[in-house]
Amino acid sequence: MLRSIKIGRVKIGLVGWGLWLGTIAPGQSIAWAMPSPTSEPPVLPVLIDCQNLQPAPDRSKTLPPDAAENLGDWQLCTQHPETAIEWYQTALAGYRALGESAEASVTIALFKLARAHLMAEQPTAALDYYHQAIERDPIYGFLDLFLERQVSPLGEPVTDSGLRGNGYSGPTRAEPSIAASAQFELAYDSYRLGQITAALQAYRTALQLRPNFAQAHLGLGMVLERQMDYEGAIRAYQTVLKLEPDLVWGHYRLGALLTIRYQPTAARAALRRVVDAHTGLDSLGEAVKAAIVEDLMGDLYQSRGDSAEADRAYQRALALAPQGPGFYLKLGKNCLIWGQHQRAIDSFRAALAQLPPDHPDRELAEVGIAKALVWSDRWAEARAQLDSVLQRWPNSADAQKLREHVNSRPH
Repeated sequence: MLRSIKIGRVKIGLVGWGLWLGTIAPGQSIAWAMPSPTSEPPVLPVLIDCQNLQPAPDRSKTLPPDAAENLGDWQLCTQHPETAIEWYQTALAGYRALGESAEASVTIALFKLARAHLMAEQPTAALDYYHQAIERDPIYGFLDLFLERQVSPLGEPVTDSGLRGNGYSGPTRAEPSIAASAQFELAYDSYRLGQITAALQAYRTALQLRPNFAQAHLGLGMVLERQMDYEGAIRAYQTVLKLEPDLVWGHYRLGALLTIRYQPTAARAALRRVVDAHTGLDSLGEAVKAAIVEDLMGDLYQSRGDSAEADRAYQRALALAPQGPGFYLKLGKNCLIWGQHQRAIDSFRAALAQLPPDHPDRELAEVGIAKALVWSDRWAEARAQLDSVLQRWPNSADAQKLREHVNSRPH
């Protein structure tokens, strides 16, 4: 096989909400694997996954195309896009020489060339390569290069068929206008690079070419939100949902923005559509679903530094679903950030009382208690707590750092 990249899976499942809330059989919790609750994607320094690169090959030998592509990845990850372009061009020529067996690899190399040109501040060349790639493979969104688009707002893999509606965060298929799709990809990657003005221009061009392009309206809303044009962003998200009422990310973006704009009734309605789209949550019941919505709102408030509203949201979640250790963990974390150390300790202990003995989130709760003790200058209790944590989880990096800090204090 030319491509040995393993298509990863998000190792979470909605059954995890059951254990997290104490209502159904054990499963992995998605609470700590959720995407950032902010309404924008992370701004990345590069446009490929730099954490899982294969070792760089020996350049002294004649390289097969996949090795040349790997070297291009390394150059892109070390902020050398011009050199990356050279290696991607070498890879592209090699893949093309292999014929039909390397069709997918040719398309991916074209996308990587587009991204490298964009990072090298050559948007015209980037747009041409986006166009070539999409024209070659109209269902390009299913390539492994776009795995980040195949996860729902609650972290559920879209390919698990556990969703009602469209759970993809970006296009999976080309629009009838290839030029509009190319402009979308230019905008999408420009936004990820923090090139907001360029992203805005490209999204608007895409919409001129294809006015009913729902994903482009979604991207436009995110750009407008980044520019603090909140009313414009809301209108864009509403347009998305008129064009594609079952686009799950459209409901999430709208709900997230309405939350941080303190329009809670409308926000709850939008976020509830997100929760209801996940079939794995059907068995949890009305109260628990409503609690999950409050939890999402708490995360959004907390991400904006509004600990008071986050506290109220998590309290509402617990009122709806008292057997929810995950909600207690969130409440404890928020109290810790807020400086309410004893409340944080009480919340973490409430979570521990509900979590199974072998659940991995017990470490988070125990370390949270240690942090609260340290931050409230209860040094003797903190030492005893950290001794207990490190005895059970000797490789806990957070506990080790806390222990170093505590040991630097006079006894």
